[in-house]
Amino acid sequence: MPSSDAAMAKFNSLKSTPADGRPQLVDLGMPVFTDDTPSPRPDTGEPGLQD
Repeated sequence: MPSSDAAMAKFNSLKSTPADGRPQLVDLGMPVFTDDTPSPRPDTGEPGLQD
C-alpha cells in the first residue's frame, strides 16, 4: 500500500537525528499579538473602559 509506505517514511524521518546529536531547528513562524486589554483609567491606573 502506498499510504503505509509514506507513513513509514515519515515515521523514519521523525525519529532520525542529525549526526552531531543536536535536535533540528523548527520554524515556529512569527507570533501574532493582539491588544484586547482596555486602556488604564487615568484616576486609578486600573484597566477599564474610557468614557
